[in-house]
Amino acid sequence: MLARLLAGDEAAAAKELRKERKMNKHVEAYLVGRKKTPKDGPGYYSPGEPSEAIVCAHEIGGAWTMYRKAIDWLKARKPSRKESNAGKVWHNCLCST
Repeated sequence: MLARLLAGDEAAAAKELRKERKMNKHVEAYLVGRKKTPKDGPGYYSPGEPSEAIVCAHEIGGAWTMYRKAIDWLKARKPSRKESNAGKVWHNCLCST
């Protein structure tokens, strides 16, 4: 998602965001700072759960903090009612930067 934003393709980034929210609704809160990322990651994680979101935040959070405009863009995108946690792995966690 971040790569799409940096390339100027907001439509593709928005599409990716909708997909990622369905896979793990918790990641976004860590990326935008609504939740503080713990210093240490969890010993294990479960797909779709906060533990997975923490792992993702540890992996990609640094890239997001380098681009304040991307964080502002993400904050401005409110989830729709249909966007729910389907319990799937945020499979693009490492690649979505």
